[in-house]
Amino acid sequence: MTIKNDKVLNELKTDIRESRLQAGIEVNKIMLQLYWRIGKTISELENDGHTKKQITSWLAKDLEKVYSTTISFSQRNLRYMQRFYVAYPDVEILQELLAQLPWGYHIVLLDLVGTYEERIYYARLVVEHGWSEERLIEVIKSDRN
Repeated sequence: MTIKNDKVLNELKTDIRESRLQAGIEVNKIMLQLYWRIGKTISELENDGHTKKQITSWLAKDLEKVYSTTISFSQRNLRYMQRFYVAYPDVEILQELLAQLPWGYHIVLLDLVGTYEERIYYARLVVEHGWSEERLIEVIKSDRN
């Protein structure tokens, strides 16, 4: 038996696309919360007298062995996680706006934008306009000129 109904098929395709998008946003939110907690841990260890270099070296050696195929836990990325925590000390901000941005966008914002308010401003623009990372960089740099 063959069922031919374009309306049903189009509705299913739309539902699949929207579900995949929602799943991606949820996964992204969970990963950002993980990165935030890792950054918090690094900050707490740093407050206990260890240097950031010691901490990230120690964590990178162990975590990269176990998780290198799924997530980068390089020293560089761990330092970004610590900066991410410092930049957004209230984890609640990750529930809404920032959860919509993949990690690469956060790295751009951490590297190019100095204040919390500016990072939130640019994050809103990215979500509103659907900018690529490259477009975000262009806009930030042009605003600086």
